[in-house]
Amino acid sequence: MAASPSSSQTSEFSRQARRTQHDTIAECLLESATSSGADFIGFLATGAKSHYAGEKAFVSLVPLLQNEDMRTGLATCLIVITSVVCAQESLPARAKLVSFPSSGRTLYGFLYVPEGKGPFPAVLWNHGSEKRPGWQPELASFYNSHGFVFFLPHRRGQGRSPGPYIMDVIHTGGGPTVDVQAQQTANEDVVAAMKWLRTLPEVDTNRIVVSGCSFGGIQTLLTAEKGLGARAFVAFAPAAQSWGNGALDQMLKDAVEHSKAPVFILQARNDYSTQPAEVLGKIERAHGGQAKVYSEFGKTAQEGHWDFATTSAGIAVWGNDVLQFIDEAFR
Repeated sequence: MAASPSSSQTSEFSRQARRTQHDTIAECLLESATSSGADFIGFLATGAKSHYAGEKAFVSLVPLLQNEDMRTGLATCLIVITSVVCAQESLPARAKLVSFPSSGRTLYGFLYVPEGKGPFPAVLWNHGSEKRPGWQPELASFYNSHGFVFFLPHRRGQGRSPGPYIMDVIHTGGGPTVDVQAQQTANEDVVAAMKWLRTLPEVDTNRIVVSGCSFGGIQTLLTAEKGLGARAFVAFAPAAQSWGNGALDQMLKDAVEHSKAPVFILQARNDYSTQPAEVLGKIERAHGGQAKVYSEFGKTAQEGHWDFATTSAGIAVWGNDVLQFIDEAFR
């Protein structure tokens, strides 16, 4: 039988463990400081949770700091920051994590059901290209407050859902057709999410709206071409960052041309490109839909692109227009 370690040995082991933990955390803190604020905070939250779960999320690359007190101080700061971030990641009260099948996988998403007795009209929201789409509490609150179920499915490789991440697929190269194929593949998950949503007793299947922003706007238009029983489609900034890809542009023109229900395309003036609303909007107006370019929102293209569509401040700008559009489509 092996001898038990002495108290002095145990103390030394503890000191070494703490020193190693402080070293790796501090080094990763410095390494990650070059990231953008949002990515850095996301890294802290994800890294901290993975590290303390025993995963090998933190790997010591180089001894960036030699002073143990400095390492300890930075590690303490990191722990405090990640604790705050993780606390902020608590699910909103109405959010329910749900799963649905798609192409042989089990995908996940968040469902918000308003108070009251259903069935309710519903909005299926298509997220963008972001790796971690989250749960969009501001959009959910807006739609819930107006009596809508709000469903945010995570497509394969994004958020909670397994599979290849769409941006990794696109970045493998292959030209414009890869972008088109990636979007068409992603739409399989939207079709599956819609099919699942329509099975819920809380949902009025005759009053479903599909919406989304950026890549989610693309997904909204592709879904409009298929219809799937939705009564209206609201596309924010579809392909605003991808416009100019001839194959993708044509696919979206065809989708709008053959949409099975009214489409509303909307953007802020300072989006990356307003060509989607201008070009696709012209087609949609000829088919009974709408398009509108609003005044600039925020100070950057990203704020005009994403924050306009998803934050309470943006909702205050377009909310009434969208509700009116939906109401008319439901008649």
